[in-house]
Parts: sequence; C-alpha cells; structure tokens
Amino acid sequence: MTKAVISIRPMTTGDVPAAQGLLSQLGYPLDPQEVRRRYAAVMEAEGHVVMVAEHARRVVALCHCYVRPALDKPPGVVVQA
Repeated sequence: MTKAVISIRPMTTGDVPAAQGLLSQLGYPLDPQEVRRRYAAVMEAEGHVVMVAEHARRVVALCHCYVRPALDKPPGVVVQA
C-alpha cells in the first residue's frame, strides 16, 4: 500500500486555474479573470494567506485564512475557503 504524499505551499497566480475548479466544486462558479482579481485582492490585504495542497504535483485543495482581531476575545484566525 502506497501512502499519499500531500504537500502544502502558498498559492501562486499559476494556481488560479486549479483554484477556479476547486471554488466551482464549492458552489462558486467564477471565470478565471474573477478568480485572479479576487486572489490579487486577498494577497494585498494584511494578515491574509492562501495555501494550496498538492498530491502528485496536482493542486487538490486550497485554504484562505486571515487574522481577525477582536475586543471581546483574543485574536483569531478565520478559515474563509
């Protein structure tokens, strides 16, 4: 039995086509230009990160997280997608 090897790394603009497919699976059918625009906006925002998971050199998952400050509790991280 072969173990699946998954690697996690920051998303790049080259991952936009894969991200588009993954977002579509989640119910967000977007064209590539819109995914590229939204990715750029997220990457410009302070405290945001988008990571992708690869298996066999293919992007199979993504995760967008950002820091959320709060008055009533310690800061937290929100998993957006």
